[in-house]
Amino acid sequence: MLRFHRTRNRQVRPSQRPIYEPGTYVGPAVFKPRRLRDLRNDLRQAVGQVVELEFVTVAGADERCAGQNIYMECPGTRSVLRGAWVADEDVQFIEPAHVEAEAPAVAPRYQEPLHATDTPLVLLVDDSRDTRQLYSFVLTNAGFQVVEAEDGLTAIDLARTTRPDAIVMDIDLPRMNGLEAIKLLRAESETQRTPILVFTAYGDAQAAEAIRCGANTQCLKPSLPDAFLDALRSILPIAADLEPARR
Repeated sequence: MLRFHRTRNRQVRPSQRPIYEPGTYVGPAVFKPRRLRDLRNDLRQAVGQVVELEFVTVAGADERCAGQNIYMECPGTRSVLRGAWVADEDVQFIEPAHVEAEAPAVAPRYQEPLHATDTPLVLLVDDSRDTRQLYSFVLTNAGFQVVEAEDGLTAIDLARTTRPDAIVMDIDLPRMNGLEAIKLLRAESETQRTPILVFTAYGDAQAAEAIRCGANTQCLKPSLPDAFLDALRSILPIAADLEPARR
């Protein structure tokens, strides 16, 4: 069922913004970024073009567009933004305003059974709720199942109980940091061969240290969805190998 939301073409204070589920279609908009000076070169030709957007998350307090809604292009539509995410200040929605389609199911937190299908399961470990929400959305849109952990110890517990096909591991984590978690996972027979993608904002040196601890490859934050997914897929076993590995 479609629901229609009237939104004027003006800047909206955070308290006035509608709250959507991740993946909610919010309608067509004109790409009109306010900060042209900071715009990537490959996006300059997109200024003024119409894009079909869906809601992703709300920018955190320490981010450039704090408190604003963050959007990305709907999967399967003509790519204008080339994987970039945009905020309220970057777009002007077209009247009549937002058309909200029935939102896709939100990625499940841990529930049984997670391996009921052949869809690969990814354990996403990050202490930032915004980061987990954003990349969980990217993963589910790409066809993965996702289970989340916000600290190293919870990640170890979930790796033991859910037997993920791959782990995306941050380094700076509470309770147990990512490096120690990787070492422990590699010391246990059930997880010693589970592919691990280290996902960090601390640069190549920390990522290299994580690989020495047992991670398979790295991806540095912030990352565009395509680069993140390419890094993850590069370490996933082929589909035929997934089911035997779960037994």
